[in-house]
Amino acid sequence: KSLICSGAVLANRLTEMEDWTVLLLEAGGDETEISDVPVLAAYLQLSKLDWKYKTEPQGTACLGQ
Repeated sequence: KSLICSGAVLANRLTEMEDWTVLLLEAGGDETEISDVPVLAAYLQLSKLDWKYKTEPQGTACLGQ
């Protein structure tokens, strides 16, 4: 629930950029308890919570340690 609020706050801040257009989408139902435990993320794959999105590789993504 806090993610919904923070997403809305972020979207609002992004609208302060005059030449940007922002679309905020909310989707999905209630999360399971498994989604709160990062080490259990593999159990969410191939479940109804896995939307099976594909992404393009990005050289500047996921560089945080």
